[in-house]
Amino acid sequence: MIKLKLAIREVAQKRGLKTAYQLQRKLNTYPGTASRFWKSDEMRLVSLDTLEDLCNALECDVTELIVEDKPPAKPAKK
Repeated sequence: MIKLKLAIREVAQKRGLKTAYQLQRKLNTYPGTASRFWKSDEMRLVSLDTLEDLCNALECDVTELIVEDKPPAKPAKK
């Protein structure tokens, strides 16, 4: 079963943004919205318009924002 997640913070950090406030300024949005984006693992619903805004602001492709949520690998048994 495939499980997806938003990787907004990871993409933003690759683009040099270090805080939700910097993301807020880049997106020209409300502080609460930027904070939810920064904690993107808490988000489950995002509109296509919002994804477009994020892609444009972060200069990325949607495939960078929506990624497969893979559980951490289990250590090999000895």
